Amino acid sequence: MMNGAALYLVTGAIVSVAYFLVPGFEGNGVVFGLVGLSAAAAIVVGALRNRPRRRLPWMLFAAAQVSFVVGDLFYYALDAEFPSVGDVFYLAVYPLLVAGLLMLVRSRSAGRDRGSLLDASIITVGLGLLAWVFLIEPYTHLEGLATIDRVLSMAYPLMDVLLLAVAARLAIGSGTRPLSFYLISVGIVSLLATDSVYGYMLLHNGYGQGGLLDAGWLVYYLLWGTAALLPNMRRIEERATGRGPSLTGRRLLPLAAATLIAPAVGIIQSIQDTDAALSVSAVASAVLFLLVLSRMTGLVKSLRHSIDDEHRAVFREGVLRRAAVALGGAPDRDVVDRVTLEAASALTADAGRVEVDVALRPAQGGSGPQSGPMPTPGGPWTLQVPIATHAADHGSIWVSGPERPAPALLAALEALGAQAAVALDRAALADDLLRRRSDERMSAIVQQASDVIIVLDADLVIRHQTASQSRFLHYEAAAITGVPFIDLVHPDDVPVAVAFLSALAARAGLRPETEFRFRSADGRWVTIDALGNNLLADPRVMGIVVTMRDATKRRALEEGLRLQVHELTELDRIKTDLVTTVSHELRTPLTTVVGHVEMLGDGEFGTLADEQVWAVKAIERNCHRLLTLIEDMLTLAKIENGGLGLDIVATDVPALLADVATAGAALSTPKGLAMSFDVAPDFPAVLADRSALERALLNLVSNAIKFTPDGGSVAVRVGWDQTNAIFSVRDTGIGMSADDRERLFTRFFRSPTAMSMAIPGTGLGLAIVKKIIDDHHGTIRVDSVPGAGTTVQFTIPLVPATTPRAATLVTAGPRRRLA
Repeated sequence: MMNGAALYLVTGAIVSVAYFLVPGFEGNGVVFGLVGLSAAAAIVVGALRNRPRRRLPWMLFAAAQVSFVVGDLFYYALDAEFPSVGDVFYLAVYPLLVAGLLMLVRSRSAGRDRGSLLDASIITVGLGLLAWVFLIEPYTHLEGLATIDRVLSMAYPLMDVLLLAVAARLAIGSGTRPLSFYLISVGIVSLLATDSVYGYMLLHNGYGQGGLLDAGWLVYYLLWGTAALLPNMRRIEERATGRGPSLTGRRLLPLAAATLIAPAVGIIQSIQDTDAALSVSAVASAVLFLLVLSRMTGLVKSLRHSIDDEHRAVFREGVLRRAAVALGGAPDRDVVDRVTLEAASALTADAGRVEVDVALRPAQGGSGPQSGPMPTPGGPWTLQVPIATHAADHGSIWVSGPERPAPALLAALEALGAQAAVALDRAALADDLLRRRSDERMSAIVQQASDVIIVLDADLVIRHQTASQSRFLHYEAAAITGVPFIDLVHPDDVPVAVAFLSALAARAGLRPETEFRFRSADGRWVTIDALGNNLLADPRVMGIVVTMRDATKRRALEEGLRLQVHELTELDRIKTDLVTTVSHELRTPLTTVVGHVEMLGDGEFGTLADEQVWAVKAIERNCHRLLTLIEDMLTLAKIENGGLGLDIVATDVPALLADVATAGAALSTPKGLAMSFDVAPDFPAVLADRSALERALLNLVSNAIKFTPDGGSVAVRVGWDQTNAIFSVRDTGIGMSADDRERLFTRFFRSPTAMSMAIPGTGLGLAIVKKIIDDHHGTIRVDSVPGAGTTVQFTIPLVPATTPRAATLVTAGPRRRLA
């Protein structure tokens, strides 16, 4: 919108210049009217786009511009004679402007502003007197005018005076003053000045259209249109946040000028009237007024200085009060330093170009503020305000600037320094008290600790021990003080203790924990863990600190745990041997049973009835389940006894998947599942044990088939990246929860869903898959959503290639699909 306002103003200025200089445009009433209508349009657009709190004043301003243009239409387009209907539109401009301005004045004022009203009245009366003398009164004596002509001629300057009164009230009153405010103000001045000159010309020389006087009305149009287009036009209605208008020199000057208008007019009339004597009283009244005004100006300045000093005093009091609160809760010197610097900066903020620093170091000087040396005439003034009490000198507040600070500021800085000093004393006392309490607490903790702390001198003689030694060494207080430490060590452990103590004495710092036996008061040998720290160089200790802990219970616990581990290991071995033996013993007869059952089913022992066929198939199905369970248990036993014994060779993946597809078809066909195997025919070979990898894939495929409802699908897909083949088995089955995924590869784990739906299984298949993948140095992960299926993905290393492959999963190109 700012760019739109500038564009409007520049365009209007160009058209206005053309109105005076370009042939065809020069003095053209249509061009003049279009500029006026553009102002009305700009005001309406600005009010709609900028959305001021009240739009009505701006609509009245737009109506005033339109009324002005309609009046021009009657006189300069229709050649109407004075008086005419055009005068009604001309005169309507002023009530419309006055109404809109009064609404703005009301919005900007917090209440009654008697001072601003009186000031506006003074200016209005003064300038109204000029209008009366030079523009209105002559019409009362002008002969040959009809009554209506005389009344209308006098109405124009009277309307200007009315607009002047409201504009003066707006300008002098309170409220924000954005750029739009100043544009409107200059526009009003341009309108009133142009109207006054126009009225004077009508009385004396007459007016001709297209003259330079038209520039005043054009400026009025353009400034009001530009003001409405600026976004800050919304702020004209806002009230000022600071203090209300005060009697400043800039405000006194127009008031004085307006007050002198009356005697000035009297003097001018006396000079112009050669028959009248010069009015001495008028001159005397003007001189006396100027003298009284000068005196009042001095009083006003003095009053303002006093008010400003009071405001500064209140501000400094607030700064010191807030600083006192902050310093009262300051926990350390850093906080005191920061708070003091912030407060000193706030106190000197209105003192000009002043630099402030806080140095918490001993101040140089006495107890009061001292001015530092001035290196050159007119150079900076340096002030040192001590941060000190009677008991301690903590530092200084340094202030430097172009001139010496005022006494009130010096007093405030002194008070701040005293507050900071008290805060520093309080912080020091708090630190000392906290340290004492901490020392007492630590001493109590050390004395009551279960560990024994012994302090040795440089000769490894005991100089101090804590009272806790009585708990497991049972010595009386100070009974072993002065005894060489080595004398209390078991003779068999002396070499260990000597090495420990020699290393301690040789260099400052901690030494690793060492175990040896130490004699107690009753002659028993107590196994201890000893930890040393050489603090001979520390003036607070000046000794070697040995911390000892009774290791008897720890040794007993470790021995108990070792025995339990041994027993559990032996039990696990026995269990594994039993499972292996039983599985081997079961597999041979069960294989025989399966063979004979298959022969029964094939009719080699005679034709079977339908019921017999059903029974034989049930026996065969469950025998195969038992064989699978036995094979899984034997595989786990093999894993626990040293691994699978994999035969890692280059393995053809497409051929492997073809075998898995054949085995999977037998399981998926009864359930009507859609099986798909997707692999590129030129798929690179992998480093794998073919049998183990086939078993892992078959376990995953059979698992997916078991957990997928009838009519679902199972898809096996293989791709590769730079180093690994990536196998993926995806089904549309029942899925699983996050808790089930965490335990999926645990031996004998079966999910609650599988058990509730009576889905057969041993809980060993996925554990075997995980072990096979791990032994191939691959990785495996599971993604599943309950009710939306499961995807199991694992990697197997590729056979190293002579040329590097792109590290992108291959999915494009001709692929072998097995279903």
